[in-house]
Amino acid sequence: MSQSSFAAIILAAGSGTPMKSALPKVMHRIAGPPMIGYLLEALQPLVPAATTIVLPVLAIGTDSREYQILGWIADTGELNGASIPDLAPTPLQPVDASLRILGVAVNGSIVQYLSPLSLAAAPGTMSVPSQLDDLADAFGPISGPTASAIPPKYQARVLEGIWAAAPYLHNGSVPSLAELLMPSNKRVHTFEIGPVYDRTNVGLARRQGDFSFTLHTTGCDDVGSGVSHCGHDYGTTLPEQEKRALLEYLKTL
Repeated sequence: MSQSSFAAIILAAGSGTPMKSALPKVMHRIAGPPMIGYLLEALQPLVPAATTIVLPVLAIGTDSREYQILGWIADTGELNGASIPDLAPTPLQPVDASLRILGVAVNGSIVQYLSPLSLAAAPGTMSVPSQLDDLADAFGPISGPTASAIPPKYQARVLEGIWAAAPYLHNGSVPSLAELLMPSNKRVHTFEIGPVYDRTNVGLARRQGDFSFTLHTTGCDDVGSGVSHCGHDYGTTLPEQEKRALLEYLKTL
């Protein structure tokens, strides 16, 4: 059957809370395969041009340094008291969340560029153009320096081309997909960054020739270092044969 002209979207962001499980709902097994496996199998005869799986945003124990930045605060300086009707109506305080300061500065610049007279309008009389509605959520619902109290969660990346995206995890702390399938406490703490590719382990080769840069990572004892290779334990308990099969599949994406 030739490839069709439609794309499939599988909504798979449900949590396992109803099952009293930390495992995402679609990963629970029914008569062997996980639930999502049945959906993918049912799609095969239709030959979709593309299949997108919407996954949940999860806390998987990876490095939290980037997430902690959401809790940083700073002096607002000249922006003290600044606000943008509709987009950021609450005035900035003398000391405020860094992300809120950034949001007011960036959104204000965009609004002023597209509508130069709008920021000079009298309070309560300005309306942000509808095409800018998305800016309201561009910097997240940050209202103060309390974001770090929320468990850090990340959206999974698209797997297409994953074989060419080494090093792995959001902070680049794992050199290969084979290494990522090892328990966190077994992963290497140092590896070389360079152009030499390991086709077997799918990622950076252990030796990068004359390239001298070596990345030093930390383990689960320091997940806020910015270079921790901790977390993302999915697949680490698979038998070696299944790990190899998974790596071969990821090479095809």
